Amino acid sequence: MDGKEYLNRLSPSLFWDMDISGASMDTCPQQVVQRVLEYGNLDDWPLIRDYYGLERIVEFCKQMRTLDRVCLSYICLLSGTSKEEYRCIIRHGRIPHFGTLEVVSYSWIDDVVEEDGIRLASDKDIAAMKISAIEGRGSKKDFNDQTCTKSA
Repeated sequence: MDGKEYLNRLSPSLFWDMDISGASMDTCPQQVVQRVLEYGNLDDWPLIRDYYGLERIVEFCKQMRTLDRVCLSYICLLSGTSKEEYRCIIRHGRIPHFGTLEVVSYSWIDDVVEEDGIRLASDKDIAAMKISAIEGRGSKKDFNDQTCTKSA
């Protein structure tokens, strides 16, 4: 079975946001592995393990910027590796936890813009939200986003 066939046997819900007609298991292996680990079912795991092998899956996981803490523990258990070997830990110094949502109260500057039936924040509101994010956490991503917002 080739990479395209393996991809087609995985749960379709894993790739709801992309057209997989031109993709294969080798097009974006880290994305395939991460989606199966974080959102797949018990039938998906044997497929990626058969195709990539545990050693390659571990290498893909070591390079991921983020990985769910349960999935990271599972991969470490299967492979006998330490969590400190993974980029998501090295980069953050801890296992990232995305389960906490901070609700921010925000007053709109401009009216909401509607395009193709989708409600969007205005450019001024987006810029204000980015400035608020920079003040709150100030990560490199926020500064890059603000630069892009200024040039748009």
